[in-house]
This record gives sequence, C-alpha cells and structure tokens, in this order.
Amino acid sequence: MDIAMPDKTKGEATPPVLIDENRTATLILGDGKFMWYHGDFKKPIAFSEKPSDIEKTLPQVLAQLKAKISNMPNSKDMIVLIKPSKEARTKDVIHTIDEIKHQNITRYVIGKTQEEEENSC
Repeated sequence: MDIAMPDKTKGEATPPVLIDENRTATLILGDGKFMWYHGDFKKPIAFSEKPSDIEKTLPQVLAQLKAKISNMPNSKDMIVLIKPSKEARTKDVIHTIDEIKHQNITRYVIGKTQEEEENSC
C-alpha cells in the first residue's frame, strides 16, 4: 500500500491544502458503521441521514458518489477523505481502503475527525 505522508523535516509549518469541495466525499467511520457527506461538512452537497453498515452499504455509496462527482461540470476524479472516529476499528479502516481500491478510486486521504464530525457517527 502506497502512503504519502507530509514532510516534517522542513521545520516550518506548511499551509493547508485547499481541495475542491465538489470533488470530495468524506467518510466518518465508527464501530462497524459510517456516515458520509459530499462537499463541506457545514454546507454539504449531499449527506447520509443516519449511520450505515460499512460491509453492507459502503460499496453502493462509493459507486453512487463516484458517479455523481464524475458527472459534475468541470470535475476531475473523486477524492475520498477517510476520518476514523474514536470508536472506529482497524478492520473498518482497512475494509474502507480495500473498497476504495476496488472501486478504482485513486485519491484518498486518512485524516482526523473534527469535533462536530465525531459527534455525527
């Protein structure tokens, strides 16, 4: 598995990378469940109403989001932000990455949840 990590040897803080909200889908992982949103958390383009089972529902959600994002005007490939909550299990993170690769999604990032995101799952 290829993983790109930030270079911390430079000594100076790097500015945050801005990502087009139309291209991003965020998955907030919990204990065997996940929530998702497309775009910005505070003003999402689309979002899940309630947590879904990772093993049963994730493939369909990723396929639908990929299709929607690829059909948006001026869109490039989808970027998936994987945000494990404190309750997330390692196997759920691995399953999520496996499914992302299975869907031929090449851009994904594992990050930390924000406080309001943590409370949603």
